[in-house]
Amino acid sequence: MSDETQSHGACVKDFLSARSSLGTAAAFLLLQRRLEALHFYIIITPLIEVS
Repeated sequence: MSDETQSHGACVKDFLSARSSLGTAAAFLLLQRRLEALHFYIIITPLIEVS
């Protein structure tokens, strides 16, 4: 499994555990923020390595 897949899995696990304590809406916002940060990292890192 790639790091990206593991990170997505971790985000989903966090979402499920957060949902039980925070409620679905708050957990979804948290998940969305985590995924945005992850995608930013995946897109930016190769650009930095190239330059």
